[in-house]
Amino acid sequence: MTHLDFIPPIFTKVFAKLFRQKDSNFHKKKEYSSYELASKECQKNAYENIELCDMVAEKTANYRNQLCLQLTPLSSNVSFLLAAINNIRATNHTSSFTILDFGGACGVHYFEIKKFLPESLDIKWIVIETTQMVNSAKTHNLETEGLTFRDSLENLPPIDFIYSSGALQYTSKPYNILEQLLKIDANYILFNRMMFNDDVREIITIQTSLLSENGPGPMPKYYIDKKISYPHTTLSFHHFNSFVSKNYKLVWIFSESSGSHKIGNETIIGRGLYYSK
Repeated sequence: MTHLDFIPPIFTKVFAKLFRQKDSNFHKKKEYSSYELASKECQKNAYENIELCDMVAEKTANYRNQLCLQLTPLSSNVSFLLAAINNIRATNHTSSFTILDFGGACGVHYFEIKKFLPESLDIKWIVIETTQMVNSAKTHNLETEGLTFRDSLENLPPIDFIYSSGALQYTSKPYNILEQLLKIDANYILFNRMMFNDDVREIITIQTSLLSENGPGPMPKYYIDKKISYPHTTLSFHHFNSFVSKNYKLVWIFSESSGSHKIGNETIIGRGLYYSK
């Protein structure tokens, strides 16, 4: 399964605020035996909702324009990404490379990271997203010479670095997607803003947010705020790291306190993981 019409969207910035929410009832969340059962209690086709995708695209366009006019705070999300890119530059002495951003919404990380890198560095940034998110990004003229959008993992050019922030846990079959990413055979991978179960089992729940909480910046006034919901899988850190470590070496591990919660009696930890071949 490689075409993103058949899996939930994996927005990175779209869901970033979820991990920052202080939900006192998080530990009481209902668990589901499968992703499909959780999906039945969520809005139909919520992930391909044109209103959501268009709003995220419009927010990203506004945010991109603001980045050109003002100083940008260096968030931990951008810090880890920037550190990984500079590590690759220092290790390989390269002036150009291609990044695959899996679940990159409308390219917000590209616009952020460009603020902190020299113009002489040639980066080709490919975002993999759902068909509707790709269409919304293109309709809002977010595609550039350096930033492109695709809804499939097929027929990619050689990829030097895979980046994915808070994305895999929203797909219907995260380990299948993970296997496809590893087959790309990039030299480096950074998984950022991940939620892991410190135990050895995966936990499937439903997350909710307001429409306005998706995407960077304030919601345009002509949208009507509403609740949206979607399935979420908290992956086992042991299973995940063992899976990736068959082909990659774990170079850095860092904490993401915004992803730390309790579900039942189990500890949920927020982490970022940087791997190299």
